[in-house]
Amino acid sequence: QPDDITIDKNNNIFIIENYGNTVVKFSRTGQFITKWGGQGISNGLFNNPSGIGVDPDGNIYVTDSGNNQIQKFSSEGEFIT
Repeated sequence: QPDDITIDKNNNIFIIENYGNTVVKFSRTGQFITKWGGQGISNGLFNNPSGIGVDPDGNIYVTDSGNNQIQKFSSEGEFIT
């Protein structure tokens, strides 16, 4: 069950899966592209992710409420900051 969804300028769909502590990316036609994250406290891992957004450059922001932070990723899931 998705907890939050956002769409980038290319109409790719990004979904937060709170239960799995992951972000899943699909094409605009629903084809799976990539998945990242997992349970943890290190960069790129989550503990109860609750929100997701995208900026005009296509970077993805995930609110990680269990770790009290916001993480920034490339559109392919590479951790930025």
